Amino acid sequence: WDKDIGLSHPHLFGLGIAEDEPTDLTGSPAGALRDAQFDVSADGRFVVTTWQQPAPGASQHSVLMRIDTDTGERTVIADDPGADLWNPVIALDGSAVAYVRESYSTPEKAPRMTLGCLRFGGQHETVASEWDRWPASLTWSRDGSALIVTADQDGRCPVFSVAVADGAVTQLTFDDYAYTDVTAGPGGVLYALRTSYAAPPHPVRIDPEGTVTQMPCVAAPRLPQGRRLLKP
Repeated sequence: WDKDIGLSHPHLFGLGIAEDEPTDLTGSPAGALRDAQFDVSADGRFVVTTWQQPAPGASQHSVLMRIDTDTGERTVIADDPGADLWNPVIALDGSAVAYVRESYSTPEKAPRMTLGCLRFGGQHETVASEWDRWPASLTWSRDGSALIVTADQDGRCPVFSVAVADGAVTQLTFDDYAYTDVTAGPGGVLYALRTSYAAPPHPVRIDPEGTVTQMPCVAAPRLPQGRRLLKP
């Protein structure tokens, strides 16, 4: 409390299983990693992270940065002047990264949230550009053919499958719950956390045909029943 120790900024570190000391992958990031969202390739060779850059009017502009975990070399791989880019997720084979694009609003135009995909060595693509939902989270299917997305809808947050090739959207869950933390398993099976006003978060399995099965978990607390109070 009696010393000026300067600003504190988040860094990304890498630590091998057999190593004792972590490696700083980001050097001097200043505030670039504030509230960062990042993903690590399955082979551990690189990271894709959001990276905040200064923008006009003391604002911030979020781009996607690729960082080599061996050398720390940084490369901006996605920079859209008209939008912030969030929530990067790397395909299982490391060939592509998907992300959420949030366009800047103006007095005449509301912001839009859309899905983007970059094949490394290729061009950026917009996925399901006409879909009128705001993606809340996304991950890749195991075979890389679809993005598994959650999005608000009618007071719920279902799980959707969005084909990368043609943008076809398929709703996978239809119950009165909100889904988060979706993970793709073998054979098209998905695992997620599910919650509602009447149930705390609990793990579920979503089969390809749409059956949702609650998985073993700690016992959920019982919610008290409401009572009607009448004045005499």
